[in-house]
Amino acid sequence: KYSHQQDTVGGREILEHLTVLMEARFAVLDRRLNHMASMMTDLKSNQEKALEKQNEFMVTTVEDIKVAINNCPESQGFFVAPGTSQCMKIIMEEDNRDRAESLCQSQGLRLAKPQDPVALNNYLYETHGTDYYHLGARRTGSRWQWTDDQGVLSSSDPAWMGGEPSSTASSNCLSMLSSSGTIASGKPYGDWSCPSIEYPICEVIHN
Repeated sequence: KYSHQQDTVGGREILEHLTVLMEARFAVLDRRLNHMASMMTDLKSNQEKALEKQNEFMVTTVEDIKVAINNCPESQGFFVAPGTSQCMKIIMEEDNRDRAESLCQSQGLRLAKPQDPVALNNYLYETHGTDYYHLGARRTGSRWQWTDDQGVLSSSDPAWMGGEPSSTASSNCLSMLSSSGTIASGKPYGDWSCPSIEYPICEVIHN
């Protein structure tokens, strides 16, 4: 009887977890399809606007990077992660994990290692809605490590979604899923395949 109850609870948790993921995926897909339809109405105009937006927030010089480190200026797309002193920036260019890391490095930044992932998740949902983000940890063998300093991300960290990290061989990169489901659970970390197309969250490197 006890084993049956455990199986029932475990099955319910897995079902709830899968439901959250599917709802988030459908929300993201629906939003992106709507966005693509809008872009098709005036592709040239939207491309010009996107380029202007990217240029506005791009840190291109050593001097700009120094300003970002000292001031974390919103005018250049930076924000202070809630509850911390971390200066972060979302690069509004979706790509795979390796490319995401390169995009951060091109601006003198690195993929983020959130000090307060729950507060960051709340901020992302409030400002950008449902979406996925690359963070700076990946699995090497059986260990999850932050790539900036090789610090270990514990598999029992409370920020992991239920049932994760999984044992799926291809799910070797850390992502943050910002959605109503992860806001409610307080568990935004998920393990996804490294080729997954997501937005990079970068942070300023303090030496």
